[in-house]
Amino acid sequence: MNTMSRSTDPLTIGELAERTGVSPATLRIWEQRHGFPTPSRLDSGHRRYAESDVEAVRAIVERREAGIRLDVAISNAVDAARAAAEPRTPSVYAELRRLHPQLPVHRLRKSTLLALSWAI
Repeated sequence: MNTMSRSTDPLTIGELAERTGVSPATLRIWEQRHGFPTPSRLDSGHRRYAESDVEAVRAIVERREAGIRLDVAISNAVDAARAAAEPRTPSVYAELRRLHPQLPVHRLRKSTLLALSWAI
């Protein structure tokens, strides 16, 4: 059974459907065929969804309305959710400023960054 954050109450399939405009039957089919959304389950077997699933389902609906295939729309939404959950790596510029705060800002302009990019 998946666990959810206790900071927000998990949503029922009906609540997710109401907030996204996608019917419960469609959400069940997406889960069965595409593995998304992935609900946690109560001991009774009832599905419970995270608040983040609301935005992911809405993003899929928007992509579908733009003509993107369902499997691609779901894959994009899953990738976006994963990327949002991962810690971000600081930019090269931010890392350089962190490691060498004494360097004047004007030396970290285009030529310096270009040289650094070639060094990578």
